Amino acid sequence: MSNTNYKSSLNQTLAILYAESNADQDYNKAILSFVCKTLESSLTLDNILAQYIIYKKRYGYYFDFVIVDNTFDLNVVEKILEINPRQKFIMNVKLDTDFNKTVDSTHGIENLIYEPIKTSIISKLFVDILKLEEDNSLLARYFRENEKIEQANLAIADDNHKKIMLLENKLKSQGDFFASMSHEIRTPMNAIIGMSQILLDDSSLSKKQIQTVKTVNNSSNMLLGIINDILDYSKIEAGMLKLESISFDLNMILDYVADMIGLKIQEKGLELVFDVNHNVNKQFIGDPLRVSQILLNLVSNAVKFTDEGSILLQVKTLQHNENDSFLSFEVRDTGIGIKKDRLNSLFENYTQADDETSRKYGGTGLGLSICKQLATIMQGDVWAESDYGNGSSFFVTLKLQNEFDNSKRNYRLPSKDLTNKNILLVDSRVKTINALKYMLEYFKMQVDFTHNIAEAKKYIKDNKVDILFIDEDIYNQTAWDDIYVDKIVLIEDWMVSIKKNEDEYLEHLTYLKRPFNQQMLFETILSLYGYKDKETLAKDKKYTKDDLKKLTPQKILLAEDNHINQAVIKGLLTGTNIEVFCANDGEEVLEELFTSEYPYKLILMDINMPNLDGYEATSKIRENYKYDDISIIALSGDVSTEDIERTKNSGMQEHLAKPIDIQEFYRVLISTLS
Repeated sequence: MSNTNYKSSLNQTLAILYAESNADQDYNKAILSFVCKTLESSLTLDNILAQYIIYKKRYGYYFDFVIVDNTFDLNVVEKILEINPRQKFIMNVKLDTDFNKTVDSTHGIENLIYEPIKTSIISKLFVDILKLEEDNSLLARYFRENEKIEQANLAIADDNHKKIMLLENKLKSQGDFFASMSHEIRTPMNAIIGMSQILLDDSSLSKKQIQTVKTVNNSSNMLLGIINDILDYSKIEAGMLKLESISFDLNMILDYVADMIGLKIQEKGLELVFDVNHNVNKQFIGDPLRVSQILLNLVSNAVKFTDEGSILLQVKTLQHNENDSFLSFEVRDTGIGIKKDRLNSLFENYTQADDETSRKYGGTGLGLSICKQLATIMQGDVWAESDYGNGSSFFVTLKLQNEFDNSKRNYRLPSKDLTNKNILLVDSRVKTINALKYMLEYFKMQVDFTHNIAEAKKYIKDNKVDILFIDEDIYNQTAWDDIYVDKIVLIEDWMVSIKKNEDEYLEHLTYLKRPFNQQMLFETILSLYGYKDKETLAKDKKYTKDDLKKLTPQKILLAEDNHINQAVIKGLLTGTNIEVFCANDGEEVLEELFTSEYPYKLILMDINMPNLDGYEATSKIRENYKYDDISIIALSGDVSTEDIERTKNSGMQEHLAKPIDIQEFYRVLISTLS
């Protein structure tokens, strides 16, 4: 062993490996050894003792073992024991009796372990040490490479963070752009539609002038529809379209579709029928605006391409569990149909059935594409089937979350006395009869029907009839003095109901507007027997300027920087008792409000104004409790969910979109000022 050279840096490692190689002995496996170098220029005794003391100072404890080569005599052991009497030693000695006796008798050392160290073992340990050094070198290289990778990952993460920030800024810029575009486009449209509506209310116009104004008004509304399609499509393409998640009633959506398309249905002499399966849930959580948009688009297309016959909107539940419903909507028409080779391309952007169709019927070709993408967002799909020349069916599937709020309407009659009524239906339209019969049977009614007056009168004479549902035109064809039915419901067309004044309705009759839905029928039955609906989901009242004239004198504050839009609002209120004070920006609003002696009840607040916008002005008003009773209504060309939510969060009660819907405008004024 004295002829073997070791790197001094490996001495400690050598001792550890040596201890580990003797695992069968009761040695300390965590051994920290002190190896005396056995080179020709060996360490002196002083060197050994100095290193022994330095180790203790550095690490706070002594070695577990000190290995002493036989080159050294026992003097080194004695000197170390003077420093640390409990130190243990491993001696590389020849195990002869004389040596043992000498050690035991001469020095009295008890902590000696006599272990012969063979050259082969040391050689193997030396190879292991070299391999360990190589492994350590590889490990060090690994850590260096890993550090480089981590640094690279940090650089990538930093780069990704920058890209995300850029993307978020880009999306925000796109969102701001769409909001700005919506506002900039809708503001002049508000002027055109509003002014044309004012002219339509002018009784001094000649027939020709009224027709001209109607053309302007209708064309403006068509243009607004096209603009909305383009903006919606752009939002979807940019990933900016977000869906709401609010509670809604399916029947309210059907009612909305009927109101939006009712006039066109009546003008073309068509029949629109809703057929909702009994097992379809009515209360959902989702985005009612987008569901309405899909259905209105499909029904509008059906009306556009149908010149005679009917349009059926059928609703079924495909799958249902505790949390969700997967609904199927079918819009079936008796129109011109679509060629088979064009069906697959219908839902592509800017595509219509063919060039001739595009020229004849118009449109952007974006409507169905938007429906497709909205349905996809709602985990559904859209497709079409058609018999060319005989009509088409458009299908849409949507996944909607079920509403569990027990306070919501369940469409159950409040008393068993209202069930099992004998009902007669009289209408010449088969689909209307079938739909009405199906809905009434949901309420456990006994339903029969006829298609003409003679059959109806005969049936009533021979059978007990609790409620007669009869088409208004059929009812008006004859006198009913010789026939008595306690309760009569006239089924009137949508356009007839719009044009009627309240004094034209007969008190002993109840009216049901076509197309009807379960909600409307539910309310009709309740009203027949004197019950009031707790939800007060009565059919929409059509407010007119005459309703506004009944209000006591009022003064409202209008915040609007566009002078044309100021004129529109003033024009809509001309002839009423409502006086309008105009402010050109938020600062003028605050000045007028804080200095005026007149207590305003209502502020119409434009959102985008110079100096101080509608949000900031509203926030400042809400800071003062004196103005808590003032209703603030937002006027905005931005109709996004985010904008509507922001207006409410800033302290505004309602949101009116530009161009202003006249009916909605009158409704808000009456509900606020009355």
